[in-house]
Amino acid sequence: MRDTEVCRRLLGIEEPWTVNRLRIDTQTRELHAFVGRGQGWLARVVPDQPKSRWRHCNVGAYKAFIHATVTDGFSDEDKRVAFIGRPDTEFTTGLARKVTDCLKAGLRYREVCQLLDIDVHLAWQIRHAIQEGLLGKDMSTLADSMVTDLEQDVLPDIPPVSDVAWRRLLSSEGSLNPRLLSLRLLLTRARQEFGRLEDESARMIRINEIRRFFIKHRKQLGYEIEQLQSLRAVRALSGDREHWEKEVAE
Repeated sequence: MRDTEVCRRLLGIEEPWTVNRLRIDTQTRELHAFVGRGQGWLARVVPDQPKSRWRHCNVGAYKAFIHATVTDGFSDEDKRVAFIGRPDTEFTTGLARKVTDCLKAGLRYREVCQLLDIDVHLAWQIRHAIQEGLLGKDMSTLADSMVTDLEQDVLPDIPPVSDVAWRRLLSSEGSLNPRLLSLRLLLTRARQEFGRLEDESARMIRINEIRRFFIKHRKQLGYEIEQLQSLRAVRALSGDREHWEKEVAE
């Protein structure tokens, strides 16, 4: 049996989805599965379509990541399969379900995160999805029990994905002077692509990519994070001014 077929079964990937390529990093203990629908030329990725990356349930001691392209042509049923997730999130539906199953069994959220090897950033994303009812209305009450365990691990200096600062950063409205060369190159490429993207899901993928970089290199990006906060402040001041002008006009 081929490695890709073994991996497909371990990850619970069902047909017509297939594993096209595997990348295993023994140092970081990460398994990356690149999946597509169909076989042969049908499974090949179209270059112009953005690829999402989601954290999936572990395979042994290895963190598993699924890479796939989800298009607007997919049905709601296609998008609900356990081994992929929403374009604006970084976790699969299957991982989120495992989290909720553990919570229902009586585990505290911090214990669940340790058990499933989930970092704080991902933990807050899953909590938000549960709170908003994205994983089922009957699960929204679980979110309240998760707040206490995460309060001390919050990342207040890095805006959430929905914050307007990221859009300003990737458009002509905002500017940032990065000292880190790798961030400068990443932003240059992302800005060139962002203006051409018409699909909202594709834009969220780009924002997620930049935000992940900030979280991963947080200790090295103090100067850049301060500038990012200023983009949020500019937006807040702009909103106050618009509100004041509206009141004066009335």
